Amino acid sequence: LDFWNNSSAIPAEKKDTYGYIVVREIVRAKNGKKANLEVISDWKDYKGNTLLTENTKYIFSGTKVSYTIDHISTLTAAEGPVTITDNKEGMFAIRVDRAFEMPSDQPAVYTDSQGNPTEVRSTDNVGVTGMYTSSSGNRGDDVWSTRNDWVILSGTKNNVLTSFGFWDHPENIGYPGHSHARGYGLFSTNNLGSQAYNKDHEKIVLTLRQGESVTLRHRFYIRSGKEITVEQANTIFREFSALY
Repeated sequence: LDFWNNSSAIPAEKKDTYGYIVVREIVRAKNGKKANLEVISDWKDYKGNTLLTENTKYIFSGTKVSYTIDHISTLTAAEGPVTITDNKEGMFAIRVDRAFEMPSDQPAVYTDSQGNPTEVRSTDNVGVTGMYTSSSGNRGDDVWSTRNDWVILSGTKNNVLTSFGFWDHPENIGYPGHSHARGYGLFSTNNLGSQAYNKDHEKIVLTLRQGESVTLRHRFYIRSGKEITVEQANTIFREFSALY
C-alpha cells in the first residue's frame, strides 16, 4: 500500500492500492522549556483495517535564534504481520518554500515508485537561494541518494539567512539513512529506503509480527541569522545520539 501519495485526487477505482493515517488520540500536550506532544495514530488500508499503530512523541525546544523538534516514532503491527518494503518515498519529510529550492534553469520529471510523475518546469530563479550540505561531504543535487548522519538546507528569504535540516540516530534501522533531497523542495531522510536509491546498496525489508514494534528517532533543527557549520552539525549529531 502507498501511504506517501494518497490524496483526494486518487480515483475511487485505484484506492485499494493506497493507505491512509488517522490521528486517534492526543495523549499528552505539555508546555515548558521542553514542550511535549504525544500522539497516537492508526495506519489503515482502504477497507479501514488497522495495519500499524504509531505512537509519536514531539519534543520542542529553542533559543532566540534556533528551534529544535525531536521526533520519536514507534510503529507497532496491530492486527497481524506487516511488511514495509524498500522504497524511496519516505519517511521524515518536509516541503520547503520556493526561496529554499535550488536554482535551476532546466526542466525535469521525477517518477515515484507507483509511476506517478512530478514535473518540475523551468522557471526564473529570482529569490531562489537553497543549497544542501551533507555529512558525507556532498553538496547540492549530489546529496540525493547518499547516506548521511545529517543534511542541512540553507537559503535566504526576506534578507534573513536560515539553515535547517534533519539528523539521523545511530540506533535507527537502516542507519545512516538515505537522503531524499530534491532541488525542487522535497526534503526528507529515509531509513527504510536503500536499494530504491542505489541498486548497489543492500535491500531493506522490515517485517513486524503482530505486536512487534520498531522505533525511529530524528531531529529537525532550524537556525536563523547564520548558516549551520559542519562542526556545529556534527556536535548536534553527537548530542542527539546520546540523548535517546
